[in-house]
Amino acid sequence: SCSILDSPTKNPKVRKRHRTNWRLNPAVRMLSLASERQEGEYGDGTNLALTFAGELLGASEGLIRMGLHTNEIVGGYRAAAAHLLDEALPACVCGALADAGDRAALLRIVRPVLAGKQYGMEEILAPLVVDACMGTMEPAKHGGAPSFSVDDVRVCKIMGGSPSKSCVVRGMVFLRDAETSIKRKGEDTGDAEVKVVVFGCGVEASGTEAKGTVLMKDANDLLSYNRSEEEKMDDIIKSIADSGADVVVSGGTVSEMALHFIERYGMMCVKISSKWELRRLCRATGASALVRLGPPTPEETGACRSVRVQEIGGRHCTVFDVAAPEAAGGRSRVSTVLLRASTQSVLNDLERAVDDGANAVRTACCVDGRLVPGAGATEMATAMRIKGFGDRCPGLDQYAIRAFGKALEVVPKILAQNSGQDATNVLAALGAAHALEKHHTGVDISGESEGGVFDAA
Repeated sequence: SCSILDSPTKNPKVRKRHRTNWRLNPAVRMLSLASERQEGEYGDGTNLALTFAGELLGASEGLIRMGLHTNEIVGGYRAAAAHLLDEALPACVCGALADAGDRAALLRIVRPVLAGKQYGMEEILAPLVVDACMGTMEPAKHGGAPSFSVDDVRVCKIMGGSPSKSCVVRGMVFLRDAETSIKRKGEDTGDAEVKVVVFGCGVEASGTEAKGTVLMKDANDLLSYNRSEEEKMDDIIKSIADSGADVVVSGGTVSEMALHFIERYGMMCVKISSKWELRRLCRATGASALVRLGPPTPEETGACRSVRVQEIGGRHCTVFDVAAPEAAGGRSRVSTVLLRASTQSVLNDLERAVDDGANAVRTACCVDGRLVPGAGATEMATAMRIKGFGDRCPGLDQYAIRAFGKALEVVPKILAQNSGQDATNVLAALGAAHALEKHHTGVDISGESEGGVFDAA
């Protein structure tokens, strides 16, 4: 309730102590764990979990004032939850995803999810999310479910332009320029396949473990010392070039001497400071991050179609295109959704929407492909079924069961309030429609339908 979350004073010390009490409050801790579990398993629906749990807590207060014991309330809630999962919710199914490779079916699934996060942007974002997910999805094997990881869909945010300029890259995009003057490798330069070698260390002369002193008697000693260091670096870079590498990726510092020889042997150099991005690049290209500076073996070398530096929104970005040929399905291990918007806050909101859309695709393709109506229709239908179940139950548990069903009506109520409609009239029209067994009727947030309700299936 508000008394749990709101501090009664503006005193900073008291507010700090009040925030500490939030973490110690068992109800707040329980809601926090439920939200984290929901996010971990499905990647979305945390607001629904918190809102529904808050309604159950509010209903519990009224039941306790009526004289019900906490055991009776918990028993009624458990019975209602079991009825919801076993009977009420399966009865609301209006369809199922038959083929994970059906782009039109996935668009139908993703659009409502994105509309709930960024209303009006779903027509722009839905094709991007679906294309990115389908590009990394492994087909089903031996009659099982397809394999797909949300982590394989990356997001790159570039400020400037409009969301309609967003696109999907079958590979990875890094917001930095190449270190060398060579900016392009791949199809445009005549290379059939670009070989990529990744170093987890810096590309520079290695230092000794212990401090040493070099005694130089004259200028010839200095020249010979520098010459020997150059020859050593030349031998290392030449051995890397002889292994067939076209692009050198470094996770550390790249010395000027190393850049000189990389340029001489016609290779491209890219520096990536983040170790997490370096690991994802290794996964995308099939390379292994080397901790030694030297020539890679064929098993340690990665490959991609092209590597290029591209200017997007005034920024130089390095694009690794790792998509397979169209004859092989055009799939890639990693896809990147390149988002464009005018402000950083809009970019952050779009990023969260893309993440929720990718999680919806994963749930539909890999977990459960059954579909239920949206717009509060499912919550209203299950609420009425649970209330009917409570009327048939003897004992005091029936009051808790009915309160559980009443709590589900918070979803259409909030939809009506957020769309500027009279929640009481909309809920009355919705209840009347469901009483006539129109179980797919939901809230029309546009307010153009009669009574504010329409067929949501």
